[in-house]
Amino acid sequence: MSRAGNTVLPSFAIAVVGVLWGAYWIPTRWMQAHGVGPAWMSLATSLIILTATIPALLIHRSASRSLSVPGLLTGVCLAASFTLYNTSLILTTVVTAVLLFYVSPLWSTLLGWLIKGDRLSLPRLLALLLGFLGLVVTLGFDHGLPIPRSLGDWLAVCSGVIWAYGSIRSYSSSDQSILGNVLAFNLGAAATAGLALLVLPVSAAGAMPTIAIWQATLPFLAMLALLFVLPSTFILVWGTQRLPAPRVGILLMTEIVAGTLTAALLANEPFGPQQIAGALLILAAGVIEVLSRVPAKLQTRETHS
Repeated sequence: MSRAGNTVLPSFAIAVVGVLWGAYWIPTRWMQAHGVGPAWMSLATSLIILTATIPALLIHRSASRSLSVPGLLTGVCLAASFTLYNTSLILTTVVTAVLLFYVSPLWSTLLGWLIKGDRLSLPRLLALLLGFLGLVVTLGFDHGLPIPRSLGDWLAVCSGVIWAYGSIRSYSSSDQSILGNVLAFNLGAAATAGLALLVLPVSAAGAMPTIAIWQATLPFLAMLALLFVLPSTFILVWGTQRLPAPRVGILLMTEIVAGTLTAALLANEPFGPQQIAGALLILAAGVIEVLSRVPAKLQTRETHS
């Protein structure tokens, strides 16, 4: 089988994961409406997954032994980003949350320059410019300067910054097993969700659900955790081990399309010329930023694959 054939399945799988995560706001808002806030939801799903993976960890003990402090820190960063993003979906519009999160190429370029000393080449400078313009267009000038105006906006921006930092760490870290990566992410998710419950106001994290609420929602949470979150996490880790990181970054941008379209169709959220322009600018910045990280040899090899 050709190299191209070997990458078709993981490429398709990661693109589908992006689409599914673009619609994750639907169960998040459903849970919020039934008394389980986003931080409580993240804590519950991560604990369910950790409990469900105990048998696998007992069989494959090497997965837990392979965990390192840097690997756990990377998992905490990515999980913290997920928790903040999930919370922002409640506190601002889905379109705004998705677009502000995906300004992350702007932060990836800046952090790569500050932390790793990456050269600010012309493509990366162009990605910076497009990402900044996308941020400005998304926020707009309707209420003054184009800066985040609500806690939800700020959480979406912070989630993108933390995701960018976690991505830089994951690109630089040594490989772990799929199970080890899933374990690190969910340990981080449980820890950061617990921290969010302590730090964020109740209006953002959600009030503590009653026993009756947990009894009513736990079956749905278990299905969401085991049939959606866990498989998609495995697929993402499996795919990233078989595809170059830049290609993964581009494929995951299907989340922008899915999130904005489902929010416009199902939640009647605004998605007009301003949102379309912001999405296109951010998509262009993301494509340019991830392609700028592809070594010339890899570009040539992928062209002929």
